[in-house]
Amino acid sequence: MVAPARVNDTTVRIDKGTSATLDSLAKKKGQTKKDIIAQAVERMRREEILEAANVGYAAMKSDPVAWREELGERALWESTISDGLKGE
Repeated sequence: MVAPARVNDTTVRIDKGTSATLDSLAKKKGQTKKDIIAQAVERMRREEILEAANVGYAAMKSDPVAWREELGERALWESTISDGLKGE
């Protein structure tokens, strides 16, 4: 008899090669397949954010006025490092 699905779970079909890789990763890391998938999705989400930021910075860097403003703002923030406070 098949156990009922948990309320917050979903079923996704994957090919046999991906399933074998998932099994191997879960075994090596001592984690559940569900956790491995969650980590992979989170990593992809973060990569997407970084890629978008890189595109934005590239666009800003190609605009000389915008890039000078960015560098000026960075210089202002750098001056806060020497605020006289001891490191934590």
